[in-house]
Amino acid sequence: MENKIFRNGDIVTDSVLGDEIEIYVPHENVSGEYINKCVRHLIDMPEDTLSAICEAAKRYCLFFIELCRDAAGERFDPSDFPPVDKTTPAGEMFRYFNISTVEFEVPKNADIPALNLSGGCEWEPEHGIQICILGDKLVYLGGFEGNSPWDKYDPDDDWNFANV
Repeated sequence: MENKIFRNGDIVTDSVLGDEIEIYVPHENVSGEYINKCVRHLIDMPEDTLSAICEAAKRYCLFFIELCRDAAGERFDPSDFPPVDKTTPAGEMFRYFNISTVEFEVPKNADIPALNLSGGCEWEPEHGIQICILGDKLVYLGGFEGNSPWDKYDPDDDWNFANV
């Protein structure tokens, strides 16, 4: 894999976040060198970042289940959701979501790998899951909103589950 040059449409298969993650590069101005740096970062993601993703995914899942419980009242059916509660170990969250795409934008700083990941999750099939990572820092996790790792994020945004 060291010598592989990744391009738009290629598939990354060596990631804990998804079995097959398609590379999407909407702009021609993203260098192959930068894409390779980012793919390597995805494959070799630090444990702290993976842990932050699991914790944030658990917050997202619990929040959404509670939101649906409140909206449905007596019609709420827990079998429509993954069996996640406050006692569920965060590391188990990987079984309830799958990343299918990584998008690479023109970097604001080519020294910093930026990952814009999206896919599906069992608790929110309509909006799925989006994960934005800048360097080793999880900056956004929530429903797909078309965000960018380079965006500025409000630390009080209740729908950004990267916020603790």
